[in-house]
Amino acid sequence: MARSEFEDEYDAALEGEEHKILGSALLTEEIRELEPAEPILIGPDASVLDAVKAMKDGHQGAVLVVDGGKKTGKLLGIFSERDLVTRVVGTGKDVKATKIREVMTPDPETVTADDLICIALNRMAVKGYRNIPVLDSKGQAVGIVFARHFATFVSGLFPEAVLNLPPTRELKHPEMKESG
Repeated sequence: MARSEFEDEYDAALEGEEHKILGSALLTEEIRELEPAEPILIGPDASVLDAVKAMKDGHQGAVLVVDGGKKTGKLLGIFSERDLVTRVVGTGKDVKATKIREVMTPDPETVTADDLICIALNRMAVKGYRNIPVLDSKGQAVGIVFARHFATFVSGLFPEAVLNLPPTRELKHPEMKESG
């Protein structure tokens, strides 16, 4: 189907506006806007099996390792699905006998709820992380941000674009969602 010159100009203008909106939001919005998940906290002496069960039960891809496993403990590390694959299963370690302290990522990059979204994205991109702990002003773990938080945030900025599905290229509005 041939496109008119008007449609091409409209698409170019829309892409420019979307770029401005996204750039502005990433540079001005704080981490709290992502609605970080409640972290799953475990102690460093917990077994890998305990951590995996906690991740499964909590529907999260990572746990935060804190001194003593308590909410007021100091953040020591993070253990994620990637750590499970590369440091445990991939090396043949016993999930029941291996302690989290042996296979966690120690001293992970962190953010606070007041930090800008672009700070978290930068830290995650530079180090190749998929998750980042959120600490309060006292250094206590109060949340965790996963890659899905960013995807949800960005898609919320452009609901019409997200609802558009190829190959129709028809602009759908959020109020006009199709059922099924």
